[in-house]
Parts: sequence; C-alpha cells; structure tokens
Amino acid sequence: MLAVLAYAAFASLALGLFHRGVRRLRAGTAAALLLLPLLFTGGALLTGRVYAPIDLLYNAPPLADQRADLGLPREPHNATLWDLAFQIIPWRAAVQAALRAGEWPLWNPGILAGDPLAASAQPAPYHPVNLIGALLPLPRGVTFAATATLFLAALGGFAFLREVGPVGGPSELLRKRARLL
Repeated sequence: MLAVLAYAAFASLALGLFHRGVRRLRAGTAAALLLLPLLFTGGALLTGRVYAPIDLLYNAPPLADQRADLGLPREPHNATLWDLAFQIIPWRAAVQAALRAGEWPLWNPGILAGDPLAASAQPAPYHPVNLIGALLPLPRGVTFAATATLFLAALGGFAFLREVGPVGGPSELLRKRARLL
C-alpha cells in the first residue's frame, strides 16, 4: 500500500507541476495519464508484488531446487529481461544498503572487489524516481520505479503529441518537424 501512496503522491506532484508550468490539463486527461501505467504494473503495485522477472533467479542453483515447490513454470516468463533480475535489482539493493547505513551510495561492494555505484549510469542512485523507490522495501521500490517511469513516459509522450498536434500525413509531419527545429 505504501508503494501505491508513493506513486499517487509522485504522479500528482508531477501532474500539478506540468499543469502549472507547461500546459493546462483537464481532469480527465490527468486521470488517464495517472492510470495508464497501472495497465501494466497495477497488479503488482496494488498487491505488493515485484514487477520484474524474478523467476529467472530460479533457473540456476541454489534456487533451482525450489522452482517446483513454488509452482514456477520450467521456462521463465521473459528471459530477455535478465538484466533487470541480475543487475538492476542488485544495484538497487546496494543503493538501499548504503542509504540505510547512513552513507552516500558511492560504491557497490557486491560486485567482485567492488564497483563504482554513483558514477555509473545504470544504477542512477540520485535519480528522483530511484531515490523515492529506495525508501520503500526492495520489491515495492522496483515496482514503484517501473510505474513512475511508465508514467513519466506517458506524460512526455502526451506533451510531445500536444505540441506536434494532429498529423495528416508524412509531408505534414515533416513540415511540423521543420517548424519545431
């Protein structure tokens, strides 16, 4: 429930800033933008689960023996998302561990002899979405970050399409693009 409240607060603040500083929004448009990411992450966000391919972890020892006990299928849900399970989530865990220890998330001690954390672009420990997600338990923080990222993508896409306006065909799109440049 905490992740739902964090998402509602984050999205409401972003919509308010957008409405005030970029373009006025109607209530229906704001509601649609707020709810659109929930089409993808709503099940995980509302039930407190993680929106990530965690089943990939159960393909190799030591967790492979628990696959049948948990009722997981033999084939993972989406094996192309391995980087989320094996890189992004451990990086988020390293950021959370550093923050809970009262330290700046500068170094990841979990990779061999250590690895830069803050100077690396992938973990992005100071990105606002990741910072808010680090305040939540790890599964809920990952799900919050996914939902907030989808929301920001929808808001950015909306802003772009409102600026470009309706397009009648390829030639009109090129004229509008030239006008924007």
